[in-house]
Amino acid sequence: MLACIFAGSIIAIIGSSLSDSSVWYVAIPAVVAVGWLFVADPTECAAPTQKWAETATQYRASNNDATEVSVMKPRITVITVCVDDLERSLKFYRDGLGLKTEGIIGKEFEHGAVAFFDLQAGLKLALWPRSSLAHDSGLPVGAPSATDLSLGHNVSSKAEVDAVMAQAKRAGAVIVKPAQDTFWGGYAGYFQDPDQHLWEVVWNPQWALADEE
Repeated sequence: MLACIFAGSIIAIIGSSLSDSSVWYVAIPAVVAVGWLFVADPTECAAPTQKWAETATQYRASNNDATEVSVMKPRITVITVCVDDLERSLKFYRDGLGLKTEGIIGKEFEHGAVAFFDLQAGLKLALWPRSSLAHDSGLPVGAPSATDLSLGHNVSSKAEVDAVMAQAKRAGAVIVKPAQDTFWGGYAGYFQDPDQHLWEVVWNPQWALADEE
């Protein structure tokens, strides 16, 4: 484009030196127009504001992609187990299994009553009525299913598996599957709490527990 402007200027200067007419100065826009139509790359003729907008859009998109990737961290802080009778479940987990808790809190709020139990560092188990979770999430109360998920409790030996299973049975748990050798080389058994939530007590020789390291 600069070459077109330069060529038009040269033609205008030469023409005006040979004639008194100023019509030669029309050569500048004429040559520029020709260059625009036949010489210039159309992709290079986009308005600067358009290019700035495109660049800004690409920048925001790349930043959004990066944010979406990094927002979720690989951790769980609370596992909520929904129950039909909060007092009954509190007794099972606190008195039967010996988990530490401050008891039921939040009774002053509608749908607020909940019991928290301390597990390992940074992780808590929560007992919450099914109706409260349904109200909070906006979903209807569904029929419970024992095979929706299981909670795993890993221990350090076969003997400890047997001891925990016996403790759960004394607390009122239903022994679904007595502890036995597994096909993958471990040792495990299943029990259900009063609301049919499934627990697996496991010894896995390939896993070192954090409190043993």
